[in-house]
Amino acid sequence: MSFSRPPLTGRNLDLGERASADLCFIRETMDRASAFAAVPGLGWIIMGGTALVTALAATRTGSTAEWLALWVVAAGLSATIGTSFLVHKARRVGQSLESRVGLRFFGTLVPPLVAGAALTAVFVDAGLEARLPGLWLLSYGVAVTGTGNISLKLVTWAGVVFMALGLCALAAPAALGDLWMALGFGGAHMVFGWQIARRHDG
Repeated sequence: MSFSRPPLTGRNLDLGERASADLCFIRETMDRASAFAAVPGLGWIIMGGTALVTALAATRTGSTAEWLALWVVAAGLSATIGTSFLVHKARRVGQSLESRVGLRFFGTLVPPLVAGAALTAVFVDAGLEARLPGLWLLSYGVAVTGTGNISLKLVTWAGVVFMALGLCALAAPAALGDLWMALGFGGAHMVFGWQIARRHDG
């Protein structure tokens, strides 16, 4: 006795199409649920403006110590701005920072930044302060690129741009450090921040 597959009738085709559509809907819903949607575009714009002002002021510092202190203060201020806007947006879109995806976001973001901070101390001890812009842009780019894998595609591209600028800063003359900082932490933050705010509700 042989068994043959029943012919595909109109009803079978309808059920198959509905099942496929339901599967696509489930996948899209799971993707949205597993994505971190609270990346603050408006916060990035303000962080970018802060970096541009800092870059201008940094060119007028009288010593390496003053230059370093200025950028460290600016980094702290930008971190505060970014975190504040992120918390506000997370509340607005109904996404808990203590959720699994929220913890994954910070777990991806923080380690490269800690590595960058540790290497900053090494660079300063070795007298390589002039090469810090490349290190900062590169480590920040790694952090941002990683978070893009669980948040927005725009964030991934922003991270790639930061990394590219960091590599350029390391390869270029050290005297151009503030220019690369302005292009990265200033310009890239503002451009991508505006895109995120426009496409993803702030």
